[in-house]
Amino acid sequence: MQNFYKDKRIFLTGHTGFKGAWLALILHKMGAKVFGFSLEPQDIRGNLYNILNIENTIEKSYIGDICNLEELKKAYEESRPDIVFHLAAQPFVLRSYKNPIETYQTNIIGLANLFETIRNSSHLPKVVLNVTTDKCYENKEWHYPYRENEPLGGHDPYSASKAMAEILTTSYRKSFFQDGKTKIITARGGNVIGGGDFGENRIIPDLIQSIENNTTLEIRNPNSIRPWQYIFDVLSGYMTFVKYAFEQDNLEMTSLNIGPENTNETNTITLVSNMIDAIGKGKFEVKKGDFHHEAHYLKLDISLAKCVLNWKPKYCTQEMISQTAKWYKSYINKEDINTISYNMIEDFFAL
Repeated sequence: MQNFYKDKRIFLTGHTGFKGAWLALILHKMGAKVFGFSLEPQDIRGNLYNILNIENTIEKSYIGDICNLEELKKAYEESRPDIVFHLAAQPFVLRSYKNPIETYQTNIIGLANLFETIRNSSHLPKVVLNVTTDKCYENKEWHYPYRENEPLGGHDPYSASKAMAEILTTSYRKSFFQDGKTKIITARGGNVIGGGDFGENRIIPDLIQSIENNTTLEIRNPNSIRPWQYIFDVLSGYMTFVKYAFEQDNLEMTSLNIGPENTNETNTITLVSNMIDAIGKGKFEVKKGDFHHEAHYLKLDISLAKCVLNWKPKYCTQEMISQTAKWYKSYINKEDINTISYNMIEDFFAL
């Protein structure tokens, strides 16, 4: 992986977010030249991009809105990338209920702006990865994992926007990139946990905030099953898929699920209880009331990714909880979080 990414020019949208910041750091450590494009980092209760000083680590950081076509074009043309990782998105389900227009504009029009920028440029990248989500599938609340050929759909605006993003990606691939000079692929990841996440209405960041404030965490959906996966596992899946697409002359597999092993089935209340045990403090209660619809049961089938990419997750549920707790404990105790973060990356990729 390091030999492949060394000296590659990477255009990474969403680099000030949780996954984007970690990916920027990992790619930089592997010797890539990373050019990030994203909104200002949100820092209401913390931000990994700021904590790890990623702005001064990568090649260049462009602060802009993906819905602004001219800003995006300028950054892209200056970056002249070999590879594009598209992570910029409005990623919160509950926020999508409050502001559906923002969600659709960012997740659909923003994506269209990126494809328009690329297809009208004199510089074409070899691979473009559009990161979507497990929620792009039409959720039927059944108990078997969703496969890549399942129908797309979405109940809430966020899920619907990501199903539309999958359709939009296919449309651009077939309409404008049929010659194969630029490979257009999508990766459908599950629910990610890991140190450095401070996102709104996410169970682990909410738990950490409750610990810091010595309050009780309120859980909305204690029995909901999610494809929980560790941050480095999902990012290594993205990176492996990009490497695979880059090296293929005739790419047949254009969309893959990147998720945990099916044996890692865990509900919300079990995840929280194990995190509290790992950190050594915290308390929670189940919150009763009427809430916006959220899927109860959701799993991904990763058979294709394991077969095609020879990739699989490295951490089981207990290991990812342990690593996540380790990062947050170090952060809360004001330890050298930069060194700890770099060491965690080294340990993971050395496995």
